[in-house]
Order: sequence, then C-alpha cells, then structure tokens
Amino acid sequence: MKSVSSKTDLGMGKGVVFLLLVLVVFLAVLGLKVTSKSAPTIELRVKLKGIGQSTPVEFEVRDAQHRVKSIQLEVRQGGRVFVVPVAGATTEAPTSWWKFWARRPESKTTIQTRVGRKEIPDLQEGRATLVVTATNDSWGRYLRGGRSEITVELPVRFTPPQV
Repeated sequence: MKSVSSKTDLGMGKGVVFLLLVLVVFLAVLGLKVTSKSAPTIELRVKLKGIGQSTPVEFEVRDAQHRVKSIQLEVRQGGRVFVVPVAGATTEAPTSWWKFWARRPESKTTIQTRVGRKEIPDLQEGRATLVVTATNDSWGRYLRGGRSEITVELPVRFTPPQV
C-alpha cells in the first residue's frame, strides 16, 4: 500500500514552497518601492531676470502620489551657500502608515518669498545660482524620499540701470 505524502519530490512541503514564493514576491515589491525615483515637480511661476535688492520669487511644488516633506531655497555664489527661509513650506499632515490603501490628495504648495541684498547682506554683485529642492515622503532613494531640484543661473545687480 502506498502512503500519501504532502511533500514534493525535493522533500519540501507545499506550504514551504508557497511561503518562499510569497517571500520572494514581497521582497521584489519592497525592492521596487525602495529604489523608486518618484519625486515632486517644481515649477517657477515668475520668470526671473536677475537678483536685485529684494527680488520676488514664486514657485509651486506638487506631487500627485506622495506628501511633500521639505522644500529648501538656496542662493549659491562664489563657493558660499545662503539658505533663504521659506515660509509656508509645510504641507498637510501625513496619513497614518497603516492606511496604505487610502488615496491621498495631490500635495501642492505655492511658495512666495524674496531674495536679494536685504535678505542676504553678504550677497555680492556678479552671478549667483538659485537652487530649489523638494523632497517627498516616498520610500524612494532607499527610504530618503524622492527628490527634485531646479537650478537657475542669474545675474546679481544692486544698482538700477542708468540712462
């Protein structure tokens, strides 16, 4: 009489094979999420011609899938970095981690600030680079969040044009 066994020819039970398959699928999904490059989009709303005494800067940061976690504005000139305070850079409160199935509304923030000699007294005439960086709360970049950056090279002039 033959005995009925639940083992495969390799000696593993069907349950163990199923658990290994589930583990492989879980690790593949986790790997895709962690290496994701999903990042917010940054759009300058005002065409900048240069930086003066106090130049208005307006830009919009949006992300359709994730919450925008941080926004930073810097002016780089001659090896120096000046961080410009960004008012209103916080967005809505994060959803609970366990509600991963819940649809999130689009995260959108409009920033209006000023850049110039009044805000940065050490700024000199010449050229400077305006850098806007935004980071979201995705698992991308190995749990550091997706990141976008735009740079704009601008002239810096403090004296008005003369006729």
